[in-house]
Amino acid sequence: MKANKITMVKSLDKLGRLVIPKEYRDELNIAQQELLEILLEENSLRIRKVSESCALCGKKNKLIFLKNKAVCRDCLFELQKQL
Repeated sequence: MKANKITMVKSLDKLGRLVIPKEYRDELNIAQQELLEILLEENSLRIRKVSESCALCGKKNKLIFLKNKAVCRDCLFELQKQL
């Protein structure tokens, strides 16, 4: 993401929906109909793209998200051993 943070204030519609601004979608390469994950963290909502497999090995389980990329715990462990 860009060094400068983009801040916007939006309101929910009557059904509780919120439109993700085009600037955000463009910055994160979010396409129409793309799956997004919504997480509740303390007093905030976090939205991120869903990656169905590890960016390094392709496994589909035990995924951790790091800078909008999915990495499985096995690959993360291997990376830690190399440091």
